Amino acid sequence: APELLEIGANVMFTQRPDGSLLLGDSHHYHQSAPPFLDESVTETLLEHLEATLGSRPRVIERWQGVYASSEVAPLFQQEVLPQVTAVSVTSGVGMTLSFGLAERTIDSLFA
Repeated sequence: APELLEIGANVMFTQRPDGSLLLGDSHHYHQSAPPFLDESVTETLLEHLEATLGSRPRVIERWQGVYASSEVAPLFQQEVLPQVTAVSVTSGVGMTLSFGLAERTIDSLFA
């Protein structure tokens, strides 16, 4: 769907233990993030979710994440002092690789 590509959509959902759904999301890239969300983006996501689920979800909470982004590399790691390492995911894959990256980083401190 071209309108989903335009908003960088990830039409996905996860059911939580209480039965509620965590829905997401869209990605927008800027030099600095504007403080406001464009409601048409949410409306587009909800329309596609309604088509998928068969009913329109009721929004209980909204969350906006602002992340570092780089065209150079998907993550940044730099030892700044002995036993002190700065780590930042600089792409949209932080939730995907965060636990593995954390384990690898901590293991390297004790190697």
